[in-house]
Amino acid sequence: MEWCTVLVTFKNDLEKLLIQINENKDSQETCRVYLGGNKTIQKRFVSEKGDILNDALEAYAAI
Repeated sequence: MEWCTVLVTFKNDLEKLLIQINENKDSQETCRVYLGGNKTIQKRFVSEKGDILNDALEAYAAI
């Protein structure tokens, strides 16, 4: 019977978490958009730096 109490406790904790997620979904969406935009900018910077290094390596190889 003790396992039943554990399951009920787990179910109640899960329901509380789901309620908190639903209450905070608007702020989560805002953060996701910000982080997604930030990630895109970071990828662009990394690709530009990689391109610069690639050009330098090609120039060195040509010499």
